[in-house]
Amino acid sequence: MKKTLRSHKISVVLLCLLCLPLVFAEAAFAAENKGDSLFFLSPTYGWYFPASGKTKDAFGDSWGGWGIAVNLEALGWGTSGWEVAGLSLRPYFGYFHADKGDNDAHIIPVGIDARWDLMQLGVVSPYVGVGVAGYGIRFEDREAGVDTGWRGAFGGRLMFGADITRWFNIQAAYNLISDVEGYNLSGFSLQGKLKIYF
Repeated sequence: MKKTLRSHKISVVLLCLLCLPLVFAEAAFAAENKGDSLFFLSPTYGWYFPASGKTKDAFGDSWGGWGIAVNLEALGWGTSGWEVAGLSLRPYFGYFHADKGDNDAHIIPVGIDARWDLMQLGVVSPYVGVGVAGYGIRFEDREAGVDTGWRGAFGGRLMFGADITRWFNIQAAYNLISDVEGYNLSGFSLQGKLKIYF
């Protein structure tokens, strides 16, 4: 558990260091372009909390991970087809890892989210959404003698989040994922994102 928490902290620090120059660059860009909305990427760091007791016993209560999302509204589709009454579609890629003792778990989601904006509360813009994804998964549970190799799985998620100013986002979700080798992978996730404009 201590090893997992240490890896979470290291990942957060590295992500902040990598993104810091981009924050200043984006701020300068925003000042020059007076807040025009353009193409942006969202690097992400977060935690995954499996709901299954068997999965938590084997790999730990919380898994750290990173990812990246893309804003489709800026790819030329915008209001013409992809955005209807506050709806936007955002593809994403991620990676979650957990280790407990000699056991390791790796999950790579690739999916797309549909978001509906709810309202504007000052600098905060809450939303709800749903998503679907495919997953690349590998489990090594040495205590049980299990090594799944890389396997495929499918799932979806329900989410609630908020954009904070035009630069930041926080999001909570419940993820439903098909079982792999008897391990139930469904659970909660909590993520923070930084928007980088181009």
